[in-house]
Amino acid sequence: MVAGAGYRSTDRRNRGWARRPLHLRRLVRVGRRLGDRAALTFGGFAAAAVAVGWFLLSSKVAHTDVQTAVSESLGAMLVLMLIVSVIGSIRRG
Repeated sequence: MVAGAGYRSTDRRNRGWARRPLHLRRLVRVGRRLGDRAALTFGGFAAAAVAVGWFLLSSKVAHTDVQTAVSESLGAMLVLMLIVSVIGSIRRG
């Protein structure tokens, strides 16, 4: 009998991968890392876009001074990152 034969993972995310060859598991991990990088890059651009948009809205439309507009835009970016972080932690379990 082969060691590990019939082993089933109780973790839903890893179900069936324990019996796959090691090189396939490594390829999947690399793909996940590239997907994570793309998500981080997109998230960074989205956060920057929100900050710039909020700054322009606050300074040009609401006619606030630059210091207040910068602090408001940084606050909006922080709120966006917190919301995305909570959603990501819920999705990953």
